[in-house]
Parts: sequence; C-alpha cells; structure tokens
Amino acid sequence: LGKDISAILLEVTVVDKDNLMTTVVKDGYAKFEDVYANVPPDQRPRQ
Repeated sequence: LGKDISAILLEVTVVDKDNLMTTVVKDGYAKFEDVYANVPPDQRPRQ
C-alpha cells in the first residue's frame, strides 16, 4: 500500500450503430469489411 502506479487514462467513447463508421472504421481500429462481414451488401452503410 502507498505505492504510486503509473497509468494512462484514456477518454471513453461509446460506440453504437450511429457512430460506428466515424469511430471504429474511420480510426482504423477495424476494417469495414470485417465489421460488416455478416451484413448483406445492400444493407451496409456507404463508405
């Protein structure tokens, strides 16, 4: 007890269907093709 521990606290971003493209995909965390792999092409958002 009483020891300092280094930490980096990151801002939390809630991801939902409305911001998935502008967060996860745009930032390069996941590829569009991987995120929408099980979604029929005609139901996918435009890139």
